[in-house]
Amino acid sequence: MMSETTEDRFIALSVEAAANTKSSTPKHLTVIIRKEDSGCHVFCRRFFMCILLLAVVFLTSIIYGIYYFANTLPDVCHSKECLRSAATLKQNMNLQVDPCEDFYGYVCGNWADDHPRPENRIANSWYQERQLKIFRNIRSQLERNASRTDPKPVAQARTMYQACLNYDAREKEGAKVIAKYLQEFGLPTLPTLLNHTRFGPRRYKFDWIATVARIQRKLGLNVLIGFDIVMDQEDRNRNRLTLEYHYSPDLLNFPAYEWSKLHSKGYRSSVEPVEEEEEPEDEDDNDADDGPDAAELADGFLKIAEAINPGFNGSKYEASFMTLGETYMDFFNQLPGRKADNADDSDDQEEEQLSYYTVQELQNITDAYIAPDKPYPIWQHYLDELFAPFPGAKPTAQDKLQMSDENIDFLKKLVRVVSRQPIQVVELYIWGLVTTYIVSHEYNELETEEDCAKNVQTLMGLAVSYAIADKNFLEGTKPRVEAMLNDIRDEFNQMVLETNWMDAYTKYATLEKSKSMESLIGFPEWILDVRKLEEHYQGLQIKKNRHLENWVSAIEFLMKDRLQTWRVK
Repeated sequence: MMSETTEDRFIALSVEAAANTKSSTPKHLTVIIRKEDSGCHVFCRRFFMCILLLAVVFLTSIIYGIYYFANTLPDVCHSKECLRSAATLKQNMNLQVDPCEDFYGYVCGNWADDHPRPENRIANSWYQERQLKIFRNIRSQLERNASRTDPKPVAQARTMYQACLNYDAREKEGAKVIAKYLQEFGLPTLPTLLNHTRFGPRRYKFDWIATVARIQRKLGLNVLIGFDIVMDQEDRNRNRLTLEYHYSPDLLNFPAYEWSKLHSKGYRSSVEPVEEEEEPEDEDDNDADDGPDAAELADGFLKIAEAINPGFNGSKYEASFMTLGETYMDFFNQLPGRKADNADDSDDQEEEQLSYYTVQELQNITDAYIAPDKPYPIWQHYLDELFAPFPGAKPTAQDKLQMSDENIDFLKKLVRVVSRQPIQVVELYIWGLVTTYIVSHEYNELETEEDCAKNVQTLMGLAVSYAIADKNFLEGTKPRVEAMLNDIRDEFNQMVLETNWMDAYTKYATLEKSKSMESLIGFPEWILDVRKLEEHYQGLQIKKNRHLENWVSAIEFLMKDRLQTWRVK
């Protein structure tokens, strides 16, 4: 009984163990299956990540390539102005020409066909057309009515333009104004010789040196003697004065803007080589035929005298005026250098020799030349009168004039001629020259709106520039032009460095010169500053319906600035 019980218990335990074994086997298999399933999932996930990463890299490469390609494309302008310029350039090109044979004809061959020369011009160019367009813009701005918001100089420019167009007022104004200016210069309204056809040792006081200095200061006109501002040939960072003899109203050909110092500061020869005084009479007669004769001068002087002297009956003095014309021509023929216009200006002419003299040294030279005649003091007196309103700018005794040898010869001969003439003859010459100049000058004969616009732009360039200046120019166009010029400069500097035909010193000097060059683009920024613009034109007086007075006032204003700043480079 016990053995059966033991056996039964053993069998039960075995069955239980087997049952446990069976029950555990599926669990074990289940775990194995789960591990295999997890590994597949990880593999799939890693594979997907790799594909995604490759896709991201591929897309990034495509985006970078597109961005890089877009940035390497040229910056093409598609504005209206750019398209118009491109079309114009294409229209001007002659594609039938081989650019390797004639590049100019290829680029500009059709320009002349589309831009015929106007009948009133001897030539036509793109620059002249641009200038004409600018003058049209200037005229449209000047024709506007002045408003309270306009700066004073702009309003003055418009007043000057309107006065120029008032032809009736100009007719009434002219004679009285000329008489006033003659009085300011120290000249009579009628030549003193008119009542003294025979003149001897009479007591007559006329300071012709002070008169020509006042004329220079008022009109910018050299009469017998004059001055100029030149660059020092030994030190180009400074200016010097030069005294000269020639008829040259340089200041009436101002460039568009006064900041260019009104005219070139570089030294230029204003006189020609001196001719010998002893010349055959027949040659003098032939030369005299090139200009007006005594009868023409007499008739002109008579008309001027009647215009500026109301009530003067010139018909009673026809014979006297004929004598004046003959006297004028006789004095003119004695002046040095009358044949200068026919002098040879060939390129192989020797370069001028420039020397430096104090005013006293120049006086000693001319006094020595006219000896044994008594000394004729002239140069210091001329400068004293010229700079009388500006004592701070007057040259000192230590300042040296820069003079050419030819100019010295002219001045010596001039002093000898003038010192031996009766003072009434010198007065006649100055009177005739100045009155004829004012009456017949181009500014007194302006007829069209375009002429008057040019007149105002010439005399008040900065005020006109303010009126037509594009306010967006400084922010848009100017930076691009500066960038272009800088690129050109950089390329030039690189070419200098790479060239093999320059030595090291020449390369250095060239690069320093390139570095020191300044670019003047468009207009100075301070033009748009109303306060600075008004300070620049402070003291300028412009009146309504006073064309001639306005013209002279503007020239005098420019001369004032020139005399005060002649030392400024």
